[in-house]
Amino acid sequence: MEENKLVKWFINYFENKINEEYLYLENFNCADAVNAKFNKATIIDLENFREYSSKRNYILHGFLTNVSKNKSISSSAWLKENKKQIICVKFNGNLLEAIKSKDIDEIRKFNYHLIEKIDFYKVLEMQDIKSFLQKRNKEISLENDILELILKDELFNTEIELLKKYDILTANFANKIYRLCQLDFYSTSTDIGNKIRKILNSKSRSITGKKLKEYLNSIDTIDKLSMPIKQTRIYDLNINQIEIDTKMRIAKNLLSLRKEKLDCKTIAKVTELPEKVINNILFSSFK
Repeated sequence: MEENKLVKWFINYFENKINEEYLYLENFNCADAVNAKFNKATIIDLENFREYSSKRNYILHGFLTNVSKNKSISSSAWLKENKKQIICVKFNGNLLEAIKSKDIDEIRKFNYHLIEKIDFYKVLEMQDIKSFLQKRNKEISLENDILELILKDELFNTEIELLKKYDILTANFANKIYRLCQLDFYSTSTDIGNKIRKILNSKSRSITGKKLKEYLNSIDTIDKLSMPIKQTRIYDLNINQIEIDTKMRIAKNLLSLRKEKLDCKTIAKVTELPEKVINNILFSSFK
């Protein structure tokens, strides 16, 4: 039977033991902090964040923000840089009474979920990635009021179908998945794109509106009509773009040597690139 982390957290709290996980209380405010009398824990308002280094039990509330107050790190930056598990539960009068009376059986009745960083690549390999992302997005939105990354996105179903059928990941969709997985909500799209490139060992590339339309015509979802037919950046998970680019660079360097024995056929064999590609490189060098 799976361990109830919420129950374990409060058992440790009541026994003056330190929890590795942080506790996040939804719908909790400063007045509740006074009533609950969490004397054995430090209450942290995410909107007025202050980082603590001492070993204590920590209770979070409020929304993540990118604003740094008190000359401290912002709550969103802190979340991005740390690997802490956060136990999230909705706070109400019943939970307050259970805490005051140290009623573990009552606490056990409350639903909770965990927030922690998840490997980006493993998510792409999930059989039911759609359900996972919907659930993850709903859970994350409780602590983050900037926007719901996926649930309000009309392109979601279309991008899921492109991924499932063709192993094509739009750069826009990859960016959102990374934010959900790594709890990184405020980095620029360029910064996140660089991180995704390292993970996938592949750079994004552009496809024409015509090519995108070909893909869309073969997937079965009415939502595809909401995707603009235009040049679109994608990650093609079927190929290793960085490896191909490296081979192309080697091929160009070899051709530039102008050695008699280094003909197109030999270079194609060495670099494992199609001979047609080598011929095109050679042709373009004479333009």
